[in-house]
Amino acid sequence: MTTWRRKYLATSVVPPRWLEIVVVTGAWLIVASIALVVRALDPEHPFTMHTIAVTAAEYLPWILLTPLIFALVRRYPIEGDRWARRLALHLIVAIVTAVTVSVVENAATRALGPPPRIESESPRPPFGPRGPPPRGDGPRPEEPRGSGRFGDGPRFGGGPRGPIPRLPLRFLIYLVVLGAGVVRNYAVQAAERREEAAALAAELSEARLRALRSQLNPHFLFNALNAVSALAGDDPATVRRIVARLSSLLRRVLDDEASRDVRLAEELAFLRDYLEIQAVRFAGRLEFIETIEPDTLSVLVPGLILQPIVENSVEHAAARRMAGATTIVITARRVARDNVDRLEITVRDNGSGRDEPAAPITERDGGIGLRNTRERLSAHFAGDASLIVRRTDDGGTEAILDLPWQEQHDDEPPT
Repeated sequence: MTTWRRKYLATSVVPPRWLEIVVVTGAWLIVASIALVVRALDPEHPFTMHTIAVTAAEYLPWILLTPLIFALVRRYPIEGDRWARRLALHLIVAIVTAVTVSVVENAATRALGPPPRIESESPRPPFGPRGPPPRGDGPRPEEPRGSGRFGDGPRFGGGPRGPIPRLPLRFLIYLVVLGAGVVRNYAVQAAERREEAAALAAELSEARLRALRSQLNPHFLFNALNAVSALAGDDPATVRRIVARLSSLLRRVLDDEASRDVRLAEELAFLRDYLEIQAVRFAGRLEFIETIEPDTLSVLVPGLILQPIVENSVEHAAARRMAGATTIVITARRVARDNVDRLEITVRDNGSGRDEPAAPITERDGGIGLRNTRERLSAHFAGDASLIVRRTDDGGTEAILDLPWQEQHDDEPPT
């Protein structure tokens, strides 16, 4: 895993250590509270500080051990080719932990002493109801339950004293914690895979943009410089204007942050520079019209997302037209779909003017520029955007770009 992916995943997927400790502590406190409620209902023992102390002695070790068990599961996950060996390791650790916790609980219970008992409501004669006990080996009067030494009645330690009888329950608790750690591992790994897929999709989008740059730079520069060369002797003012537009355009294309989200107003300014240079190239045979709703100018769009669409119209309409002008109309408006605002951008041209059959346009049509645009949209918006290209009745082409409505205000930095 590369450095940037480790940093990205570590900060966005794995929960902070302090949050995990808080969640674990809260979970065990809930379990301990339930145990306290159950013990408070015991009629033979009053609910005192002794009850709370014994319960804390039983559950405090697990609050401390659970993060360590989770760390052990992360270090030795039960998966892959070595799952059997690692499962055996976890079982050995479970047995050792169960014995250790049982010994600690037993020592704490002995140190706390027996719990207080509920006294009888009516006092009994000092030698029982029938006088003093008989001498010798005769039968002794029956003593009431719970009157013997600590350990004869219900116990707060979960069973008879000593570590061995506690083992099955403590071993089971360890397995439950181990299972929670395994589930946590799978959840984190699934989230990492989703984040990694999103990061790779974003990287693919950047790669597509770099491919677009490598396609645009030599091809567009060649045509633009030819146009400038043709005008150098006859129209120096136009040459200066076109060189300024070309400098601004290339600065934007070569910018490392060109793929960030920008306002539609900024994207349209880039297209005006591009189309003005193309208009000089086609010597007045290319016209472009903007029909933009004012409230759409602050909506965010991916940088350089419209240039391949407009270039498709230029190369398939203006470059093939033998006579007359090619008109490119760019429209942006707000539309509501399912009560949600969307941004709809339409790029429409009037075609090459040839008598060609209006064959339907498929997803594979439009060359690498439109394919890259579709893939960028899919990666950038996780499928919540679309590009539809279709023929028009006059033989032209219409590209409809549907984007989420993400408005940027003046006091907000670009994403």
